[in-house]
Amino acid sequence: MKIRIGISYSTINLHNYYTWFERAGLSAEVALIDLSFLQNNLHDFSLCDGFMLTGGDDVDPAFYDGQPTYPNMPPSFHPRRDTFEKLMIEHAMLHQKPLLGICRGLQIINVFYGGKLLQDLGEEGNAIHKSAGGVDKEHDVSIEVATLLHEITNSNMGSTNSAHHQ
Repeated sequence: MKIRIGISYSTINLHNYYTWFERAGLSAEVALIDLSFLQNNLHDFSLCDGFMLTGGDDVDPAFYDGQPTYPNMPPSFHPRRDTFEKLMIEHAMLHQKPLLGICRGLQIINVFYGGKLLQDLGEEGNAIHKSAGGVDKEHDVSIEVATLLHEITNSNMGSTNSAHHQ
């Protein structure tokens, strides 16, 4: 039986997540279940063995008491998505299901647990992290010793793509 992963809907590059699973050869083992604030398909949460919160536009500042305007803010926010993904997080925690946040997904998890966001990295930070002309930046990351990621990779360094400004 396939592992069923609920994947949150994003208007930005959603196809990339499906492509990653296919390229990794996981299509035979993993079924992705679309979870969307547009469909409000909360009932599908119970079908999932785990959850993945995807990237996309910034989390609405009202969700973390942020400033209503800031540099590089998107033209609009999606509070319905924020609320829907908050419910995904609550469901995952209540039922002790694995939860992975990628980019914006990790930011909404942070906000859910009371964290704040630096609303814009500024000129220096954006030069390293913010995509330009539709092309992601790539930069090195440090991997802390005595963490699960270090245990899995057996490495202290890695590289990642980046498109964010927060």
